[in-house]
Amino acid sequence: MMDYYLETTSIFSLDLKQKTREKYITLFENENYSKTIFDGLGKKIKKLLEEKYLLEFQKSYLHTELSDLEISKNEKYCSRSYFQLGLTFEEKSTECLNSNINIKGKISDPFQFSSQLINNLIETLNDSFWEGLGTIDLNKLQQSILFKKFLVEVASLSNIELNLLIKETDEQKKIFFINIFNIISIHALIVNGFPLSQLTYRQFLNQSKYNIGGFNFSLSLIKTCIFGLSNSKSKHLLLPKQFKKLSIKNIDPRIHFILINPTEETASLRPLTSENYEQEINKSCSFFLKKFFRFIPKKKKIILPFVFEKFYHHFGNTHSQILLWIRNFLKIDNVLELYDYKFAFSSQKFVNYIIFPTSDFKN
Repeated sequence: MMDYYLETTSIFSLDLKQKTREKYITLFENENYSKTIFDGLGKKIKKLLEEKYLLEFQKSYLHTELSDLEISKNEKYCSRSYFQLGLTFEEKSTECLNSNINIKGKISDPFQFSSQLINNLIETLNDSFWEGLGTIDLNKLQQSILFKKFLVEVASLSNIELNLLIKETDEQKKIFFINIFNIISIHALIVNGFPLSQLTYRQFLNQSKYNIGGFNFSLSLIKTCIFGLSNSKSKHLLLPKQFKKLSIKNIDPRIHFILINPTEETASLRPLTSENYEQEINKSCSFFLKKFFRFIPKKKKIILPFVFEKFYHHFGNTHSQILLWIRNFLKIDNVLELYDYKFAFSSQKFVNYIIFPTSDFKN
């Protein structure tokens, strides 16, 4: 199938109880005018969206990205009936996201501060949340007073004393850096756009960073070197000397399921504190696995989230060990019968909108 580009400047309000107000959508092939909404791929999109809402596009998107619009084409209703599409990530400046504002004064409790930042970010997102539609209005978000206040707050991270983190337990370090990782992820998606391939996602992880205590911490450094979530056995060789004491001694595979990422298989944003850490990280694992773990008895096949394929060894060395690990968070009857099942893995599907399951996000 050819790659088409779709572009429009108008929004269609397709309420079946009212008269349909239609403007135009144009499809482009190889950046040249090719077809209208009523031909080819356009028919499929129009048919899908007549029952729901049509989107307001800010720019052109490849056909492969438009496939996201067909998520629910075989369903009567979709849980996400409106999509606010974000910009596509491109290589940008390597400047830290929180380096544009100079803030004076030290932060005495970085752990409480990181948790409060998450709460403030949730409030900011909630202010731009489309009630009942399960997504964020990114344009409204970037212009909001709450988001501008958030930018000032994250600038304060540059004044944290890293020695306060180094002296703490591994659990406290995990609390701080999980909160910070998720804050950077959301901030970068809003400002720098959404990576739509594995290549651009690697660039996204390397380029999305905050200045913390005078040093630059990228998503890649936090994930690989602080948490140890890497396939490389020499992860500490990548870590600057001054950061090595910040590393978690033992890998905690549960962290995979509480980190925000720009795919359909992402976690929900949760503020972590010393009081709720164990409860929240276990809750996140259970929520994630209930949503993405499947088994097909007729084919004797188990479908695992893609994270199990990439980081297989974090969960066990054998099928049975992995199933026993999953059983800690997901009720599986007759688990012994599943030992003979073959493993398959879901594909890593990138999206260009912020996902928050409505019930989980709002509560």
